[in-house]
Amino acid sequence: MPHSSLLILRVKDFHERIESTLPLILLTTQKILRLKNNGVVRSSNPVWNVCVSGKPIRKGLVMRNIDTFDYRRAHVHKVIPLSCRDYHRGALNIWKHPDFHDLQLLLDSNGSLLGGLPYGYIAVRDP
Repeated sequence: MPHSSLLILRVKDFHERIESTLPLILLTTQKILRLKNNGVVRSSNPVWNVCVSGKPIRKGLVMRNIDTFDYRRAHVHKVIPLSCRDYHRGALNIWKHPDFHDLQLLLDSNGSLLGGLPYGYIAVRDP
């Protein structure tokens, strides 16, 4: 489903445009949000990628998550790996992207964008 406020380029097209016509300022100001070929949002975090896809997640994958919460209370200190519920907020399918801590995305149940991106972000579709 195309969104008028969302610019989606294939990676090959994006690189060709950078080399030919896009101003250098784009490289320093735009944050690139990667999309799979089917439009599902990607990150560098495998736990988050499974969570947003709506697929069941294995406990072992969650336990190896590189994103953690530092729990400290009295004499207890634990480093707890983040799970799907830590990235997800509410019934509206708002997800916090692990690569861009200031970015929250409205996604459908399969992990595709439902809304546009805020200023400063560009979506690039993998080939």
